[in-house]
Amino acid sequence: MSRRLGVVWVVLAALLTPAGCGGSGTPVSATGVTAARRAACYPSCLSRLVERCPLINACTANFETSSSVPPLGESDGIAICFSDGEREREATDINDHAVVYVKAADGAECYAAVGDQQPGIESWDLSVGGQLFGYLTWDLVNGAVAVSCDGTTTVVDVTNPACAGVPWQATGCDMGQSCTFGQVPAAGAWDGGTPPPPCDPTLCTTPPPRACESQPVTNDEAVADYSGAPTCDDVNGCIYPKSLTPCDHGCYLAQCTGPLTAVSNVTGSATVGGAVHPVFLNDGGAPAGSAVTVTARTSPRGAASSVKVNYGTCPSGTFCSTIALMFMSHDPSTPDGQTDYDQWTITFAAQSAGTSLQFQLYATEPTGNGILSQAAPSTPWSYTSN
Repeated sequence: MSRRLGVVWVVLAALLTPAGCGGSGTPVSATGVTAARRAACYPSCLSRLVERCPLINACTANFETSSSVPPLGESDGIAICFSDGEREREATDINDHAVVYVKAADGAECYAAVGDQQPGIESWDLSVGGQLFGYLTWDLVNGAVAVSCDGTTTVVDVTNPACAGVPWQATGCDMGQSCTFGQVPAAGAWDGGTPPPPCDPTLCTTPPPRACESQPVTNDEAVADYSGAPTCDDVNGCIYPKSLTPCDHGCYLAQCTGPLTAVSNVTGSATVGGAVHPVFLNDGGAPAGSAVTVTARTSPRGAASSVKVNYGTCPSGTFCSTIALMFMSHDPSTPDGQTDYDQWTITFAAQSAGTSLQFQLYATEPTGNGILSQAAPSTPWSYTSN
């Protein structure tokens, strides 16, 4: 199966908008990136070559046939000429690997790159004079770039605008203009070696914080911890192993809670003409035509995952069938940080005069254990609109 990168067509898509050049003799891109800033992105084995050939200023480009270059099996490609004299050619070689050649303004070779790809990631051998000196990997999913040479690996800070992409990624070229690369240097043969990981695990010092985590399917709570020894690889960078401590009940502030112990402070209120009136919920009265808001607390904080409300309406003085179902919501007025309780709230729609509304609450832990809340045993909470 071909491993060809299709680099020629990728380059064509990038060469669309004009670039600029500084007037001081120092190459400057349209975004103000200088050769020194571009070179500083890479380790010394590559930075000196990038500073010599930064490929950041104005450029023209066109198709260049394989008949104009000596290497046997070289495909048609793209020649790119930069306004300060640098030149680049992108094509594929006889083995169907992507090849990139870069020359300085004086016509001497800067470097060559031979590329291969796995799903989602490009791997490049870097050479000068046909001699391999390093490897570069480029993750096409997250943009991560790593360069390995001289026994170490450098992860490029691609969040820095000067360091985005690979060093030979020309942009802003005027297509269809006359440009010839000329003599092609001898590229290094594909090495296929595996570069070392792109990071030193000892530099992985920012694991995610401990956190409560709800488990899929079961919805059981657990504390996720990332304090184990980190590792790193050539795709994902730093990897922090996660350990889970199951919680028998709930979880709050990255700590397992105790069991659900109570549903308390069940209160009601109605707002009439901007004034808040308490509603007694043990067969008390509520203003007719006004919605009633009920709040309740569950203890300790994080122990209850939900509070179910079974309710019904009926004429005053009769027993209601409490088969309708709603769920209370977390009350945003619950003080942050306190661990004693969660506060929940729900609002019942306004009822006409003479209508009784009866309800009971059922608080549930993530494990399914629960507590029923009523005004008294076998007596639901209730109020009558009048």
